[in-house]
Amino acid sequence: MKTRTPRPRRRSPLALALFLSCAALPSVTRSAPPQTNSGGGGSAGGGALTIGASREYQTLQRVLDPAVSADLEIPPAQRRILEESQRRCDAAYHQLQQTVNRLERAGPLAPNFGRDLSAAYACAERDIQAAMKPALASITPAQQARLREIEYQHPLILVNPTPDLVDALGLTPQQLEQARQISKEAQADSWTALRSGFRPPNPVRREFLSRDGSVHTSSTFSSAAGNLDPANAREVQQRIHESMAREDRRLREEVLTPDQQQRLRKLQGRPLKPSAPSAPRTN
Repeated sequence: MKTRTPRPRRRSPLALALFLSCAALPSVTRSAPPQTNSGGGGSAGGGALTIGASREYQTLQRVLDPAVSADLEIPPAQRRILEESQRRCDAAYHQLQQTVNRLERAGPLAPNFGRDLSAAYACAERDIQAAMKPALASITPAQQARLREIEYQHPLILVNPTPDLVDALGLTPQQLEQARQISKEAQADSWTALRSGFRPPNPVRREFLSRDGSVHTSSTFSSAAGNLDPANAREVQQRIHESMAREDRRLREEVLTPDQQQRLRKLQGRPLKPSAPSAPRTN
């Protein structure tokens, strides 16, 4: 049976556009996050690098956002510590990418393929955890408290609320299910906005000769197919932002009671002034 080789998952332009559209909680997009999944085990072995989905890594990304840094009044010395941790995280992730690419070229049947792949994931995990320690240690208790307030300002915080937020608001299982249903209904609007900005696929036709001398034609699509068109990027971003705002309004008004809405506003603290959003990168 043919095995699938794990490869680091890269953030697509579509996902990047969705992240950038969330102006209330700015996203850091300097580099791909160190988050990869194995592509289906089999005898190939391998592993999964999950540190990119961890709360700690997300905290590091959030603190480095210009709007959040300004709000927290990050001093220059602390910023240097944070940026050095980010640089080390990026280096560990890109080293993992290079190792996986090298192992893929050798093939899953190469000697020690599974063992080497698992070792590469484990090494990247350790390096990223070590890189984050100085940055996390530099965050003061007051900054941590403000970061929690900023996290609660995420426009879709009620879709997958943390256990702390569930307890603080007293959310019931029925309310959580209602929030998931509203989010499911709203996803169609966001994907419609994304698809409206796609580059149309450009078919590339190729002719080749078969063994019997007959000519056959094959069609493929250019690499630009499925990417966001730069000319539409800003409009798409605006439409996604409007869709998320409508979803957030429904979540607050239809799911939360007036008392819960008041408690949420208290948890959020003063509004974060977002930095000006940039247009999504396209390939």
